[in-house]
Amino acid sequence: MFTAVMISAILFSCSKEKIETQPIDAAAPQAVVGNTSSNQKAIPPTLMQNLEGWFQFDGNLLDQTGKLNADLSSTGADLYTDDRNGTPNAAIKFTGRYGFIIDSVPLPTNSSVAAWVKYDNPNMEYWPVYGPVSFGQSYDHYFGYITTQTTSTGVMSGKIDDHWHFLVSTYDGLKLRFYIDGVFVGDVSNPGTFNSGPGNNGFTYWVSNYASDSFWQGSMDDLRFYSRTLSAKDVAKLYSL
Repeated sequence: MFTAVMISAILFSCSKEKIETQPIDAAAPQAVVGNTSSNQKAIPPTLMQNLEGWFQFDGNLLDQTGKLNADLSSTGADLYTDDRNGTPNAAIKFTGRYGFIIDSVPLPTNSSVAAWVKYDNPNMEYWPVYGPVSFGQSYDHYFGYITTQTTSTGVMSGKIDDHWHFLVSTYDGLKLRFYIDGVFVGDVSNPGTFNSGPGNNGFTYWVSNYASDSFWQGSMDDLRFYSRTLSAKDVAKLYSL
C-alpha cells in the first residue's frame, strides 16, 4: 500500500516512509447537510488568523486572501459541482484528467492544511493535496502526511465512505496531527523545521496529484492554508461552518 502515491523527488529527499493506522470514532458525524453555502456564513475572527490561502472554488480558482495563485495543468479544464450543502457550482470537480499547482505557499514550522473532499474512485491511491503538510486517499481510507527535510511519515484513518468529509493536517515541528470531520484520528512524530520567511519563496502544493501522470478523482471545497498549528477547537469550529 502507498507505492502508487509515493511521489519521488518532490520537495525533499525522503529516507523513511511510514504510515501508522488509527481508526476514527465510528460514531463521529460523516457529513454536513444544509441549505447555506459555507462561504456565506460568518467566519469567526480566530479562524482568519494566519490564514495564508483560502480557495472556495465558487466557480473559479481565486484565493480569497489574495495571496496565492492556482495554475491549471490544462487551460480551461476546471469543472465545478455541488458543494456539501448542495449549492451548485460551489466546489471543484476533478475528473482524473487535470489538477493544479499553488506556488509560494508560506509554510513556517507551525502550519496546517484543511479541505472538504469527496472521492469518486475508491480504487486509487492518490493525493487530493500534496505538499510538506498534506493528506491523501488510499482506497477507502484517508491519511495525513508530513514531509520534512529527511523523512516522510503519516497516519491513516479507518474506512471512510464516499460522502463529503473534512480533512485537516497540522504540524508543530514535532508531530503531525490528522483530523476527519472535526475528530482527531491520530498523530505521528517527525521532528523538523520549515523556512518560508523573508527571502524564501515558500513551497509548492500539488492539488489532485498534479506532479504525477495520474490525477485524483473527486470533489474539493474550502481548501485552506494556515501559517499556524490549528488547535482541536479550531478544527471543530471549521468543521461546523
